Amino acid sequence: MLASLSNLARRTRCLSSLVSPSWIVSQQSKDDSLIVLNCDHPSEHDRGHIPAAKPFSQAFSGLKVSGECISESCLQDVLLKIGYDSSKTLVLYDNRKSLLSSRAWWILSHYGIPREKLKLLDGGWNHWVACGNPVETKSEKNISAEKGILEKKISGIQLYAGDKLIGLKEIQKLLTEKNGIFIDTRSREEFSGLFLCGNARGGHIPGALHLEWIDVIDGENNDIFKSKEQLLEDFSELCEIQPYPDATIVSYCQKGIRAASVAFMLEEVCGFQNVKVYENSMQEYLNREGVQAE
Repeated sequence: MLASLSNLARRTRCLSSLVSPSWIVSQQSKDDSLIVLNCDHPSEHDRGHIPAAKPFSQAFSGLKVSGECISESCLQDVLLKIGYDSSKTLVLYDNRKSLLSSRAWWILSHYGIPREKLKLLDGGWNHWVACGNPVETKSEKNISAEKGILEKKISGIQLYAGDKLIGLKEIQKLLTEKNGIFIDTRSREEFSGLFLCGNARGGHIPGALHLEWIDVIDGENNDIFKSKEQLLEDFSELCEIQPYPDATIVSYCQKGIRAASVAFMLEEVCGFQNVKVYENSMQEYLNREGVQAE
């Protein structure tokens, strides 16, 4: 399994979407093409944020259904409000060990925002502050998702739903064809079924490997993502099955949020291809009759 995963990683791109605090400072000093988005709660944004950053949390956490993916029309609205067009680069960050920003990154990528225009601050707010960078407290109205499609379009950008988020039908197909590697990013108690988390039953997708999302973060180094070498070492210890060469890697949790952090790591730090997030995750799977769980 280790050899197969290592080969998968070697065949993929090495340029990551992760950026450092110094990269942001440098880019902001050059021009105004950078849009920094704070994915934390609006109240935290008001207490302090990266200079010129815009509050972005409600676009992804203010929806009626917790964990729900924002629609194309709502995202179109949000991007218009922040002044995004094809000349801009988005940089996401949070104060939650990149949990919220990686979720936002994954959704934006799912909807076709070009990878070269989509960045994530490694270590987020903690890393920014630890480097002694300036902090701004001037408040700006929160950018929220609204219903309805605006006639105005984003210059040079065409949004479309991609395949980075998948549903139960795709999960069942992968299980039937035995062509999927499932990564459970929840806590050990949730994975084992000891903690139901409000679900009708406990357990995990048959054959799933366990890698808790927090374990991909280096808490002793300003909450940055662990290095590719360390992550591959940690990940290889979980591997008990031999994947097919074209296997799909599916990251999941309870609502598709923690899963996005691990999916981002697998794709952008380790370089794996064909990584997906099970959008409704265990809040759907463990409450459906007729689907098998271990």
